Amino acid sequence: MKHNFRAKKVISIGLLFIFTLLNGCKFDTVPEPIETNQTNSSNLTNFIHPGIVNTQASLNSITQLNDPSTARTSSYNNQVAAFNNQFVYSDVQAYLNALPTNATVMVRATGSVPLSVDPQQREGTMRQHSVLAYSYALAYVRTGQSYFADRAKFIINRWASKFGEFDYYKVHEDGKPDTQDEQMALQAAWVAPNFAAAAEIIRYYKIGGTQAPVGFSSTELTNLAAFFNTLNGYLNTYILVTGPLNVSGKFQNKYKSNWGTSAAYAQMAMGVYLESSTIYQSGYDYIKDLMPYVIANDGAMPEFCTTDCWHPQYTLTGLAYAAEIARIHSDNSIFEFNSRLMNKGFNYAADRYDGDADTCHECSTDTSDNGKHKEVYPGVELGYRYYNLSKIGTLRTEYVTHFGKADYNFFGFTTFTHYGVAL
Repeated sequence: MKHNFRAKKVISIGLLFIFTLLNGCKFDTVPEPIETNQTNSSNLTNFIHPGIVNTQASLNSITQLNDPSTARTSSYNNQVAAFNNQFVYSDVQAYLNALPTNATVMVRATGSVPLSVDPQQREGTMRQHSVLAYSYALAYVRTGQSYFADRAKFIINRWASKFGEFDYYKVHEDGKPDTQDEQMALQAAWVAPNFAAAAEIIRYYKIGGTQAPVGFSSTELTNLAAFFNTLNGYLNTYILVTGPLNVSGKFQNKYKSNWGTSAAYAQMAMGVYLESSTIYQSGYDYIKDLMPYVIANDGAMPEFCTTDCWHPQYTLTGLAYAAEIARIHSDNSIFEFNSRLMNKGFNYAADRYDGDADTCHECSTDTSDNGKHKEVYPGVELGYRYYNLSKIGTLRTEYVTHFGKADYNFFGFTTFTHYGVAL
């Protein structure tokens, strides 16, 4: 089942952009929203660069890490550098050099296209590369070594210039696809903010505050804009559309979850990179409209009952990343929304790991704990940095991996980039 998306589906950058979760999960029970009198107005027109979770100032602090005993230095060595070392760059180069023009990337529910499929057609490789580009960009900031920037830029440019479309991995005998249309949008949602955050650093970050950014050529910038426009088109066409997918005038039930919060975060990120007030405002409004559905007034998160231990952390990470983007742009209102509703959600998550769970899932990072091993996701570092409360601090001590389970959905490494960095 071929989707000539560039010809038929690409629409202008301007509506909702999503960063979301596995297509197969169901969220049949959602809370009624709590009342709020807070407005959604942002009206952002002056964008800060870099401004997708990181800034020039916060990245500058990375270069000042000299004490090998600090948590952040340890995070760089054990997470960023270790992650980069998992890849042989010459193999990455060979893969991307062989990537055909207008490449088709195959997708499947749960993001699990088998390894037997042509590597050029696996969604997992694209996701890996999106995080690897970001990791290389961080290594450039930390070391000042230009070859790291060159590697990040090469990965970004190759995908931006070569990507053509997504398609289903498999179609059943009855002609129905192995996955829903939303899975193609899901893949777009996973990779776009990662590539955008990496591109922000390459395009704008100044080593030492004075050295000219590495930057992109005008042709490369054109390719990047077209790439993000194509990805955004999948999202607008298959996920965030008007009509029968909407329930109660705004949200379909399954998007009253990490689907929606991740969507809003991603759109805010894309709005910053593209300097689009329309895209940014749409994500900003969506996050505030959706927050009361995903975190109850007492902090309870229904996804801990309807899913497992990591899906609600996708929600918290999407919220935290969105809040940090807004805070960078002089707006703390997402962090402060409804009497610090997000903080209550982090506390609720901490209870799941502390053995204080009242219902549903109890979580543990202990691999011997009856199969309850569930990694802590990187949004907790941003939540702890802003709220600075002990319960979240306890949760962040469990954050022992670079971004949680190896699904490459979120760019991570937040202990390295944000722990102990002044607001």
